[in-house]
Amino acid sequence: DLLLNEVRPPRPVADGLQQIDRAGRRAAELTKQLLQFARREPQQEAVVDLVAVVSAGLRLMKPALKKSTQIVWNAPDVQLLVPMDGLHLDQILLNLLLNADLAMATGGTIELRIWEAGAGQSAAEGVICEGRSVVLTVTDQGCGMSEETLSRVFDPFFSTRGPAAGTGLGLSLVYGLMRQCGGQIHLSSVVDRGTTVTLVFPSAAESWLEVERVSSGGACMS
Repeated sequence: DLLLNEVRPPRPVADGLQQIDRAGRRAAELTKQLLQFARREPQQEAVVDLVAVVSAGLRLMKPALKKSTQIVWNAPDVQLLVPMDGLHLDQILLNLLLNADLAMATGGTIELRIWEAGAGQSAAEGVICEGRSVVLTVTDQGCGMSEETLSRVFDPFFSTRGPAAGTGLGLSLVYGLMRQCGGQIHLSSVVDRGTTVTLVFPSAAESWLEVERVSSGGACMS
């Protein structure tokens, strides 16, 4: 950056420096994701409102998507508490939005929906909620995936976009974070029609009420 902004080298040199800069940034991002993937540390106890975190995240992340990509957002006007750190939720949301955006070459609509589900209720085909849950779905109108691709989407370093377009760690990280909080993740997809990612979080509402009852000074979400 210093060489490009202050020295202002000739065009061929500048092009080379820009390529080096992009490669360096990509290497840094890959290293960051590798460290996160390798650590897989137990999450610190935290409770956040999924509706509030996703709503705020969408406002921040929309500029990272194509201008031709629209977001449809459906959620109840209530707090829906889940046991996860807010930064991890942001990481999950960003990965899912970028994947959906990339799947739609000319843009389209990404629909996000949040709702509550009871024990034994179906959140998606083959996905049954084990207890009171909060469900987030992210649906795109993209190219979709074959059965073979679907069977490998959570494999570390697996990507259909080639080494220049992704690390292949995004969905692996999402899978790991969901497992750490006791949740589930499910993908359904149809080639040339789109993909839906379903995240099932255990509800933290009851445990949070219990914390409030026993805490003499009240409790704060971290």
